[in-house]
Order: sequence, then structure tokens, then C-alpha cells
Amino acid sequence: ALALLAQSREDSVRGAVAAVCARSAMWAHSLAGVAYSGYGGT
Repeated sequence: ALALLAQSREDSVRGAVAAVCARSAMWAHSLAGVAYSGYGGT
């Protein structure tokens, strides 16, 4: 039971990390898009 609990906690932590990574990647992508258009990259 303890191993199962540890596994489920690990899965939830991995899911949270993946969500944060996706969010920061999306933020970086939009920021890069703004910087690119701001520097006259048409």
C-alpha cells in the first residue's frame, strides 16, 4: 500500500511538473513572438 501511495504521489508530482513546464514553454514562446515582431521581424 505504501508503494502504491508513493507511486501515485510520484505521478501527481510528475503531472504538476509537466504542467508547469508546458505553461512556461508557452509563455516563453509568446514572449519570443512578441520580441520577434517588436524587432521588425515581419
